[in-house]
Amino acid sequence: MPAILTLTGPAAGDINLNDGTSYALAQGWTPAVAPMRRSRLAGGGPYADVREDIPLRVFGSSAPNTLAALRALVDAADQATRWKAGEEITPVLLNYRMSGSGLGANLSVPVWGAVDEASLRLSPTFNEDINAYEISPVILRLRRPGQWIGVAETPNSVGAFTHPNVFSIPFASNQQRRLMPLKLEIGNMLGSRDVSSNPIGSSGYLLVASHGNKIKKLEAEAATATAAGSGTFNNVADANASGGQIRRLQPTSAGNYTLTFTVSPEFHVDASAIYVLAVVVRNNSATINYQVQATLYRNSSFGYADKTTPAIIIDTSTFLPRIIQLGPIETAKRPDRIRLTFTPSSTSGSGNQLDVDVMVALQITDPTDRMVALLNINRNDSTAVVGDLVLEDRVLTHRLPTVREFVVGGEYTPGYRGDIYLLTTGDRVAVCLLGTTASHWRIINGDPTGAHTLVTS
Repeated sequence: MPAILTLTGPAAGDINLNDGTSYALAQGWTPAVAPMRRSRLAGGGPYADVREDIPLRVFGSSAPNTLAALRALVDAADQATRWKAGEEITPVLLNYRMSGSGLGANLSVPVWGAVDEASLRLSPTFNEDINAYEISPVILRLRRPGQWIGVAETPNSVGAFTHPNVFSIPFASNQQRRLMPLKLEIGNMLGSRDVSSNPIGSSGYLLVASHGNKIKKLEAEAATATAAGSGTFNNVADANASGGQIRRLQPTSAGNYTLTFTVSPEFHVDASAIYVLAVVVRNNSATINYQVQATLYRNSSFGYADKTTPAIIIDTSTFLPRIIQLGPIETAKRPDRIRLTFTPSSTSGSGNQLDVDVMVALQITDPTDRMVALLNINRNDSTAVVGDLVLEDRVLTHRLPTVREFVVGGEYTPGYRGDIYLLTTGDRVAVCLLGTTASHWRIINGDPTGAHTLVTS
């Protein structure tokens, strides 16, 4: 039996569903158990929405009081329905804590509204002749998300690192057994840009994982290069590139040009997993396209096995740095090498190069791990950009999670593609923000030594 069972947020005031004055549970009740969500295309989080049927006795000292208590339940369900539909009103939360629980606070969940447009199932009669002003049984029928939300973590932070970098941050307390929403804040995105040539800001990818060894940042200049015929794949200094260098392909001969990256230390899980790759490249040619594929393989005592991603084309639409995504692809063993194979559509001597800066690989095995495409970051009207990028679930206050950016001149909502409802069961989270801005390789373009910080709760 719950020690606490309340509805908070109704316009007429909070409702205690087990106060013994207006409401009492008619029989034993425990929350509905949410199934795993089956849809691959819609919905937030891994759990499906559920129907909650709460059996109640509604009573009072008079008929008007009893009917008012009954009406309060109907109004609360109506308010929840209108909030979920998009009206700017306060959400209604269902809160509970079981008797004997060691939780320091209630578990809460937003109410989506009534089930099948009917919030109550009841026979509204009572015996007025003997002053028995009670309506029973009343079944309060509500829809809610499948996941309950507990007390918030104490925010934790890590120091600043040069962008791009893989942040790994522990939580203030170990909550490995609790699947919890995650708020991320990447601060001090300090740099500068030419507003006239880049009025819409930066684009990039945010990679999130439950362990630091699930995200690997691999510099192109550290890879082993092979070139076809008399072609070259050279290191070139570039102060704005990650690591201060890029790898430049000059395709004077037809064939395949490869960069082979050694992954050390290896990825976190030595089992079947999905991998996605984000590679920062620049096509300097107006005539030559490049086909690129990634091969993930393991060359050790376990034997040789490889998986190759579908090919994509780096076209001639822009001379600016861009990020390409390869994968997702599944492999049964964690790879210790990743090879990028570039095939030019033709060759015509110098001046038709392809540049490669950095590759970031993500191993996906649990609900935390994901890649989110971000659009129009740092899009304020000032050349001095100091931004805080915030991803937050807001599950108890808003209908959807959000990406917001706080910069000089105001608050913005960048565009994104992907699921930003972040969840984790681990004791830490790892994050890498990879992006390009106009002619620059990184979001921090005017100050290549600029640093980001990460805060999580």
